[in-house]
Amino acid sequence: MLFSDYLRLWLKEIEPTVSLSTFYEYRLQVNNRIGPWLDERSIKLVNLAAQDIEAF
Repeated sequence: MLFSDYLRLWLKEIEPTVSLSTFYEYRLQVNNRIGPWLDERSIKLVNLAAQDIEAF
């Protein structure tokens, strides 16, 4: 599973537990910034490293 896919699943899980404005901001970041960056690199969840986070 790609890390970006995991983040999208995480969004669905946390939606009922956070305020609407918080969820909206999280969704914007995942869908418009973090997700596309991760998708370009095809980083799998099991292979995610600190260097990947730092590179972002």
